[in-house]
Amino acid sequence: VNQTINYSVIASNAAGNRSKASGSFYIDTINLTVGIDDQNSSKDKDVVTNNNKPIFSGVTENDSNVSLKINNDMYSTKADQYGHWSIELQKELPDDTYTYTVTVNKGDKMNYISDKITIDTVALPTHINPVNDFDSHIHHDSYYTNTNQPTLTGISEPHAKIILNINNNTSETMADENGNWELKTVSLKEGNTENNYSIKIIDRAGNISEEVTGQIIFDNTPPELNNVSIHHQDSDNQLVTLSGKTKSNSMIVLSCDDNNDYSTRANNEGEWMLKTYNRKDESYNIKVIDQAGNESEWVIKTPASDTTTIVPEKVEIIDTHNIQNDSMNIIAAEIPPSENGVHSQYSADVGIEHHNELSL
Repeated sequence: VNQTINYSVIASNAAGNRSKASGSFYIDTINLTVGIDDQNSSKDKDVVTNNNKPIFSGVTENDSNVSLKINNDMYSTKADQYGHWSIELQKELPDDTYTYTVTVNKGDKMNYISDKITIDTVALPTHINPVNDFDSHIHHDSYYTNTNQPTLTGISEPHAKIILNINNNTSETMADENGNWELKTVSLKEGNTENNYSIKIIDRAGNISEEVTGQIIFDNTPPELNNVSIHHQDSDNQLVTLSGKTKSNSMIVLSCDDNNDYSTRANNEGEWMLKTYNRKDESYNIKVIDQAGNESEWVIKTPASDTTTIVPEKVEIIDTHNIQNDSMNIIAAEIPPSENGVHSQYSADVGIEHHNELSL
């Protein structure tokens, strides 16, 4: 603006001949600056405001004519004796991104600036993602975990500030450009106890969302399996129904020798029922996974006839440890013996680096 620009041009032909021309020209125009008085995105290149009638202002030459075009509407004003000007929109702009152009004229001089502005008057609330693969199937505002200090994740508006309060302790983080965020919580109350939380966001425009509230339930106790019974479904004893009781909403997984798994989910009272083929003199291997991700494994021996109650035998994996040396990593565990030695349904797979697996 208002300066001399020097230039040079070099031309050449196919024969390699070259010629050079030099010169200069003078730009004689008007200084112009534009700002948005209500923008809240000082850390961003984008101009974002929660005022749907923003105020445009700036500085130019004194007594210049200034016009603003936005959303097909024209506004105009005149700079004061010091060159300051200001235009306040008369029409509210719906939430969106708009291109605007500010033009200044004085005599035969003219200049303009064009840019974008985003109107954002609402902050959408964020929600917490499921803490593990098994929770949040039943209650959208209750989350289960077997970790006393889980890392919570969620999705919100991009670059929003996330404010989490749990058990009267507040933590904050920022969402990334895609709106993803994660936040490590404070230590939760131990036991099957509700830890109340509230979460809200402050978006780039300064809007504050509604608070989302709920509970995080910390439970690290493996589920029990009680009141188990097996009933034959037909005269040929080909089909049986297994039923029992465990923690509410737990997943029951029955593993069979044919490499097929059959599963069901316990109801709110913990009651479950599963139909399968009769395994006659063999046993049923059942895994129970509760909403917090705790697991327990059980063996149910097939009775000679229908019975109302069976006491399942819990599979205890004890003294699990890693044995480290320079060349291999061995995972070891002790399997409890029965009266006749190791149960036939148990197997131990031992992996040593990339060598063959051994079955005991």
